[in-house]
Amino acid sequence: MKFSLRNLAAGLGAALFLAACGGGSDSSPPTETSLPVADAGSNQTVNMGDIVTLRGSGSSPNQGSLSYKWTLAGKPTSSTASLNGDNTQAPSFTADLPGTYTADLIVHDGTASSKPSRVVITANNTEPVAITQTQYSVRLGTATLGLDGTASLAPTGSSGALSYLWTLLEKPEGSAGNISDYTSGNATLHLDIAGSYILQLVVSHNGKDSQPARVEVTVSSGNAPPVAVAEDITIKLGETARLDGSASYDPDQQPLQYRWRFAQYGAAPAYSPLPELANANSARPSFTPAAVGDYLLEFFVYDGNWQSAIQKVKVTVVKPDSFPGKNLPLAGQLVGTGYYPSSSVGEQEVGGRANFIFEGYDPEGEPIQLIKAELITIPQGSTATLVEALPGSGMPTYQKIQKLDLAGDYTVRMTVSDGVNELVSTATVTAKIGGVNNTPSAGTIKPIAASVLVNEPMLFLASSASDPDGDPFSFHWSLFDKPDGSQAALVAEIEPESREYRRARLIPDVPGVYTVRLEVEDDRGMRSSSYAQTQAIAKLVNNPPEIRRIAYRTQHTQLRDTTPYQLLPCMIIPFTPVVIDPDGDTIYTHRTLISKPEGGNHGNNRNSGLCKTSSETFSVPGEYVFRYQISDGIADLPDYDFTIAIDSLSNARGIVLEDIFSPGSASEQSALQPWPYVRQVPENYGGGSSQPGTAPMAEKTFRLTAMNGNYTIVDVRGEHLNGNISRLTPYFDGLTEGQVIPQGSTVEVKLMSPLFNCLRNDETLYEGFRWTFRVKEIPEQTFVYEHWRSAILNNGATPWPQCAPEQ
Repeated sequence: MKFSLRNLAAGLGAALFLAACGGGSDSSPPTETSLPVADAGSNQTVNMGDIVTLRGSGSSPNQGSLSYKWTLAGKPTSSTASLNGDNTQAPSFTADLPGTYTADLIVHDGTASSKPSRVVITANNTEPVAITQTQYSVRLGTATLGLDGTASLAPTGSSGALSYLWTLLEKPEGSAGNISDYTSGNATLHLDIAGSYILQLVVSHNGKDSQPARVEVTVSSGNAPPVAVAEDITIKLGETARLDGSASYDPDQQPLQYRWRFAQYGAAPAYSPLPELANANSARPSFTPAAVGDYLLEFFVYDGNWQSAIQKVKVTVVKPDSFPGKNLPLAGQLVGTGYYPSSSVGEQEVGGRANFIFEGYDPEGEPIQLIKAELITIPQGSTATLVEALPGSGMPTYQKIQKLDLAGDYTVRMTVSDGVNELVSTATVTAKIGGVNNTPSAGTIKPIAASVLVNEPMLFLASSASDPDGDPFSFHWSLFDKPDGSQAALVAEIEPESREYRRARLIPDVPGVYTVRLEVEDDRGMRSSSYAQTQAIAKLVNNPPEIRRIAYRTQHTQLRDTTPYQLLPCMIIPFTPVVIDPDGDTIYTHRTLISKPEGGNHGNNRNSGLCKTSSETFSVPGEYVFRYQISDGIADLPDYDFTIAIDSLSNARGIVLEDIFSPGSASEQSALQPWPYVRQVPENYGGGSSQPGTAPMAEKTFRLTAMNGNYTIVDVRGEHLNGNISRLTPYFDGLTEGQVIPQGSTVEVKLMSPLFNCLRNDETLYEGFRWTFRVKEIPEQTFVYEHWRSAILNNGATPWPQCAPEQ
């Protein structure tokens, strides 16, 4: 097995040797009575959706301090739960589905590892849960699609049947699609034209409704995209990981091409070698991992016309109780580098900082401990010292010299151990006055067009490759992958403007996906530390895109069904084209303002003094005409013109809503917001607090001005989103139920979150809030604002306490 490390620059001295029995370490196997004892804590019963915190604090060391290694050994089918902080005493995960979760803990006391201890977590569902397949892909001509919600669950321990309600939320314009048997567990969706159909399933039990399960059905004209299907697997160290994508399918029954590759980031446990992936272009590839930990792969299929969505597949490698070769030696070496903004290896400017880190791994996943770190060579007269770079971080093998005070060589020797084996490694950083070589960057590459026709040029551009020293550098282009049977070759070309080989070209000879990579190398032999990668697809035929409409957006990117109520100057009005491409191609959009009223502008109108925000707004009333030019890279659509009519502020009706940013500060800005005002956000989307609060907090400030009459504010409510707890109910400051705002008057309203100064339990680290009201006289003027506030643990001077029972 070959251990591969990133390229090191000339001048990096390194000596590496292994001392399995020497170096003052006793390699005699520990007896069972001398082992530390892992205690994974008591079994737990939680509710689905809860954050589960595991407790290893009851573990006992035989000597020294303990390190922890948790593994989520079992979870319900289809669960995506994973551990956060698997090397800490108290990791956590979200119980995303009801069922049984098992977690194993092994502790290490610096000499030996414990036997595993297991804890079982049972997740109940207090509400019914809607479960159904969430994605379908079919071709045009498929008249019906069967829907199955019978896997849905009643609340844990309850009896009685579920009731079902399927609802069609969206369908293509002009479609007469509908759902029959929509109150049955097995319903039928009737399809008629190409496009996207969005539906939901809600199940009920004894008057309780589930959260909706969202389903998307894509109907494609001519040919439907394939679907890649592969499951995560768990194996033991020493076994071969055998992946299986054979369940992938194509709705048109076309033969599939299979593509597997390791992810660009997080592909293997840190510093461990990337295994060879055998049969990567088959349904069932395999590899043999070198270390305990997670391996991440990407998988997609191609049917000759469409590429499927890329699936992430995780292989978890765990340590078996016993296996041949136990107590495998460490691998790796010490590396010396410069520190930000330097990206040098083996050298640094005089006066700069040098970092020394052991880049290695233990095959069995044992924590790597620092035995000794010594600064063994420094220039004559230097007073430099070696210290831990991040004290208290749990990274003792990360050392630094804060200041290289003199030119010359600084050599560090580090001894590390996995508790049995020791490894000694040295690294040198040379301090220079000028001339330090920093690592170049490949930046990003992109195709000029993500889709082309077979036998038409496919072009790739490297616009952001750079060298921090301004050194000349060369481009190393490679065709990483191409379709089965292709003989295409990638050729580098000079980009006319830069006169550098920033461009590459190939002529695709068969339909399919072509993947290109780029590395760069400076004239001193230093290569980029990572590659840039992109892909494009070649097709035999192209179906052009279709622009359906221009849609307005809400405050959190959702599309509005209708035009907002009365558009005014200095109002933030986000809008976007809704474009459907039958082939799923990348869409390129260019927007131009082709007509505007005299003195009008769409953009940042703050500098002109017309508006009080730097956000995009319309400056004066009148009609603004935008022209959209849209292409899929092969076919260009006819120009599409869209007109927005902006009313004058003097004609404003009802209440004008003004959004205040940084109220009371020198940088205060404000902008008008359209009605209905809707800001609905995902769970735990919002601000974090590093320490407990001391008072309620104003999350947002608005001003409400009555324009052409007196207006009444009704349905003023604050809601706690995740528990409906009275002490955590938000409220309005400055707005009350039934309040009348007289014509011409303005009220300032603050959205107040309640005092958040303790944690209800170990699993609930965030609280959600919603504020709502409406204007009685104008039905369109409604207000919804959601916000979440979370506790950031271990990052503040004051720890977060548990709430008292009365809280």
